[in-house]
Amino acid sequence: PAAAALLSAASLALGREPLTPELAVAVLTGPLGRLDGVGLRRLRLALRHEELAGGGDRTGDELLVEALAAPGGFETIDAAPARRAGRLAKLLAAARGVAESGGTVEELLWALWNGSGLATEWAAQAAGTGVLAEEANRALDAAVALFAAAQRFVEREPEAPASRFVDEVLASELPEDSLAPRRSAETVLVTTPPALIGRAFEVVVIAGLQEGVWPNLRPRGTLLHAALLPRVVAAARAGEPLPAPESVAEARASVRGDELRLFALAASRATLQLVLSCTANDDEQPSMLMGYATQRIAGSRRRPLHLRGLVGALRHEAAASPSGEAPAALALLAEEGVPGANPDDWYGLRPLSSTAPLVDLDGDPEALVPVSPSQIDRAEESPLGWFIDHVASPPSGLAASIGTIVHAVVEEAGARDDGDTSIETLWAAVELRWRELRFEAGWVAERERRGARRMVEGASDYLTNFADDGKVLLGAEGRFTLIVDRVRITGTIDRVEASPDGTTVIVDLKTGRTPPTAEQTAAHPQLAAYQLAARAGEVPHAGAQGGAKLVYLAKPTRGVGYTERAQQPFDDDAEAAFRERLAAVARTMAGAEFEGPAELGFRSRFGAWQYRVHLVPAVSA
Repeated sequence: PAAAALLSAASLALGREPLTPELAVAVLTGPLGRLDGVGLRRLRLALRHEELAGGGDRTGDELLVEALAAPGGFETIDAAPARRAGRLAKLLAAARGVAESGGTVEELLWALWNGSGLATEWAAQAAGTGVLAEEANRALDAAVALFAAAQRFVEREPEAPASRFVDEVLASELPEDSLAPRRSAETVLVTTPPALIGRAFEVVVIAGLQEGVWPNLRPRGTLLHAALLPRVVAAARAGEPLPAPESVAEARASVRGDELRLFALAASRATLQLVLSCTANDDEQPSMLMGYATQRIAGSRRRPLHLRGLVGALRHEAAASPSGEAPAALALLAEEGVPGANPDDWYGLRPLSSTAPLVDLDGDPEALVPVSPSQIDRAEESPLGWFIDHVASPPSGLAASIGTIVHAVVEEAGARDDGDTSIETLWAAVELRWRELRFEAGWVAERERRGARRMVEGASDYLTNFADDGKVLLGAEGRFTLIVDRVRITGTIDRVEASPDGTTVIVDLKTGRTPPTAEQTAAHPQLAAYQLAARAGEVPHAGAQGGAKLVYLAKPTRGVGYTERAQQPFDDDAEAAFRERLAAVARTMAGAEFEGPAELGFRSRFGAWQYRVHLVPAVSA
């Protein structure tokens, strides 16, 4: 692929063939362009959106060809795939400059190679181990061979055009001959059984032993019957009648004998190890030749045929039998730098970095456990998940950023003197901040814009009904701090509203689309924490406590653009029960060990890899 990519790019630079959509895709997804399928699709969509915005109707493939042919064809698109494609377009333009100035094919290939940065990337990969390192080594070997061939071509025919070299290489079926010595170590010979006569190897691999492939019992020479020639000559010399052609059964028997002899020849070339491989599934069956192999002993080990799996199997064996051969094999792999073979890298053998609790409630009588109302249910569902978020909080996602904008717009609307809470006014405020967001693709931006529009419609309906009902806003985005025993609760309340009947209701705005059930709302810890703060006098109020409620702005119901879930006002019993619940959560958050659920539901928020990786059972010592 490395040599093919350089030749394709050189062919384009020379104008040897036109830039077609198929060739553009091949170059972009090859080693020079380094785009994957997803990146290529995003690039096509971005070009298509620009075309439609400009009133055009060309296809994505046509736009791709046009943009790749010009150095600045991708400059108007701000995306990683476009930047990679832009670098490739500039590289091709530079190569065309070398070709038009009369440069040799060696100079042309060097311009492509040096400008691509592949030398540094592949050299770094080749220095490692594994499949990626092997591929990088093969790619570097292919590039070196191509440059060597180009150098010899220029030395033989210095006046020949570069396009002739490309034609000769693409038309050749065998590698170019060379008088220079070639390295024979660390290579694998791939050949046919007759070519093995008189030779021996430590390891021989006979691959693809499938029924119908080897032995191939199809009779040969059925047109001229060349196999009968010796018998015909012998009969003619002896004056005997000419022999009749063989029957199909006789011909197949003769071929079977030849195939068995070839198999025996190939198998006998191994002096240390013979490897036979085949595939057994619904479509393919092993060859009858596999029957000649020694049967696998029941209970014997079958190790994976790749380094990662081999290391895992050896680690498992070493844990079960430390005095066996597995530790020695692991030591050999560790010396070669194979990842995972060195015990120093084994997670299970490392000592605990700390066993101290997050908050020392026993040793420090003044210590308080900081608790956020929004984190209570997370700590109850999975202490491990809460701890991971606490020590390695993930970056806020796109949904959280949009929710922050909508919350800010609702807060600003509540403070407006003119009381304008129309959809158009709120949406205009959202669009002013929309440019703060970054989207991976245009269709993602459009999808999120529609979702934000639904939230704004719900917010407009809620604020309009709020004003029509004669309610009064007592506070918005108000922060509070409450100390309950050994717990310090700190939170922010979206809205505190006073109803016409004199009750005070706490409102928490949600931008999600999955409201809790009535039972879940009654035990909702975030609302309960707000009510506890209200009963302690930390929340503005205008009369009796009227409870708390969740308002889902993106979930329409019963003719309005939002959904409400209300929690009844706290009484003394409810407050006492929540205090006990809060104390239990605080003990969990202050601990030194955190457990996680063994079985996670399909929709569990803790089903992501950053949580699951800590729940995987031990696989080695």
